[in-house]
Amino acid sequence: MYDVVISGAGPAGSKCAEVLSKRGFKVALIDRDTSWRKPCGGAVHSRIFKYYPQLRNAKFHQISGIAMYSADYHQFKYKWKDTRYYGITVDRLEFDNFLRNIAIDAGAELFDKNLSIDFVTRNKRRIGIKTKYANETKEYLGKIIIVGDGINSKLLNKLGLRKNIEELMFAKCAIMEGENNLNEDFMSIFFKSYKGYGWIFPLSDNKFNIGCGSMGKDHLKYNLNSIYTDFIKDSEIQNYIPRSDYK
Repeated sequence: MYDVVISGAGPAGSKCAEVLSKRGFKVALIDRDTSWRKPCGGAVHSRIFKYYPQLRNAKFHQISGIAMYSADYHQFKYKWKDTRYYGITVDRLEFDNFLRNIAIDAGAELFDKNLSIDFVTRNKRRIGIKTKYANETKEYLGKIIIVGDGINSKLLNKLGLRKNIEELMFAKCAIMEGENNLNEDFMSIFFKSYKGYGWIFPLSDNKFNIGCGSMGKDHLKYNLNSIYTDFIKDSEIQNYIPRSDYK
């Protein structure tokens, strides 16, 4: 029996696990696959240093501004005047593992490759989380249950809290390396007249995150893989990444 069982070892779940473990609670941190990289641009505000001072010594890329492009590629560029408000860009796989390891070092017990599928219920009370692990089912019992495993959570569905699919946003991205024509101090966001938006976020001088997302009901009308392919093959986008390939 744990004091707290947390489903989802992303940033939210890991922070909960860290804080509670440091206060002496016995914490089980459950995740479906810690080797999975969330499809995300990976931009983080510098305010995070207040909560994770350890990140100051980590070698994440610093960003000082943003460039936004209209559907016909007119540019609006903004640089933060106050250096206190810069951001960092991160590889989400590395970033999530970094935060997760802090929680583990604080005393949380990680259970990887566990897909949360339902609650354990006794006498109409939820007393734990049931998971699928390999070909078996496991149960993690706790006095408090925290659900932090994102929009695809089966537990949210069990609670009736899943949003209407038309209200969700979907994204696809990749980490690429190679020679490019990017300004490594700026994040770039490209707004399309249809099919959502795209982004290119530098991670270093020769590595970047490139991706796209659909908004509103667009993901019901268009295939996300096709949107992504159209975006990275766009002639304007190719001007920025002429000699780059997948990491």
